[in-house]
Order: sequence, then C-alpha cells, then structure tokens
Amino acid sequence: MKVAKSSLFFVIALVVVAVAVFVYFKIEEAAALAEKRGKLFEDVDAAVAEGDVSADDLGRLRVRLGEFEEADRAIALALSRLDVLQGRYSRAAERLQPLMLGVDDPVMFRTAALAWLSWPLRGGRDAKERTGFWRQAMTYARSAYEVSQDPADLFQAWQAAARIPDRRAMQSIGAELLERHPQSLQARTVNQASAED
Repeated sequence: MKVAKSSLFFVIALVVVAVAVFVYFKIEEAAALAEKRGKLFEDVDAAVAEGDVSADDLGRLRVRLGEFEEADRAIALALSRLDVLQGRYSRAAERLQPLMLGVDDPVMFRTAALAWLSWPLRGGRDAKERTGFWRQAMTYARSAYEVSQDPADLFQAWQAAARIPDRRAMQSIGAELLERHPQSLQARTVNQASAED
C-alpha cells in the first residue's frame, strides 16, 4: 500500500514538474516573441521617420513582418506604413480599409490619410473619384488630429481640402491651426498660403 502511495505521489510530482517546465518555456517563448515584435515595430517607426530608406532595407523589414500573421492589425498597419513610404498608396488603402472601423489610433488614421491623400496623384482617376479620396483623406486626418492634437495631422486635413478644392474647409482648418498651434510650421505655412491667395 505504501509503495502504491509513493508511486502515485512520484507520478503526480513528475506531472507537476513537467507542466511547470512546459509553462516556463511557453512564457519564455511568448516573452521572446513580444520582444521580437517590439523591436520590429521600432524598426518600422525608424524607417518611416527617416523617410528615405533603401529598397533592400524595406525588403528586409517586409520579410521580418512576413513572419507574423498579416491578419494581426499591428502587422497590417506596419505593412501599410511601408507601402505609403514606397508610394504604394492603393496597396496601403486596401490593407487599411477593413481595419478602420472602431479605430482610435492616430498612427492608423495618419497612415490612411496619407494613402488616400496621395493615391489619386498616381493618375488614372476621374475628378469625382479623386475628390472622394481627398474627402476621405481629410476625414482620416481630422480623426488623427482629434486623438493626437498634432498640428501635422490638422495640416494634412488642410492639404486634402486644398486638393479638392474646398475653400470653406481650408479656411476652417486654417483658422483652427492658427488658433491652436500659432507657432507651428504648419500654421505658418497655411498663413502664408492664405496671404498669397
């Protein structure tokens, strides 16, 4: 009887140790994956901030992003940011379109605004479609500004209004820039453009 109890305790102890080791390695694996993702997103941020990045560097970033599921919103956003950086505006818009509902991320709004703002400049679109893209860009840029309060986002909305052209929106956005961010480069640019009109 004692031998049976000892064997049972030994088996239970062995199972507990095995589960603990398994959980430990899973936690370590998850931590390593989180660190890898964090570094990848930092590298994407740096590439976007730098702006002029070689195709090889962007290709390496895309390969690293390809190690993760594109269905992951953060990965799709990172790929879209690289698309915008490389002038692939329609591809960025395709990736972003399904992600835009319920978003409160200024980076996603900003990326979408850039994609929709620049996409029509590639040509092949009629005036009505271009105007629709620029109105969408203006909406996304305004949404980015509501979250970020960054004058660059408001300026992007003004640029979209200027491309439409929607004079009333330009005046409204310009006045808001001058009122809220009078010392910003964006406000000074809008002020100078208004003076030249």
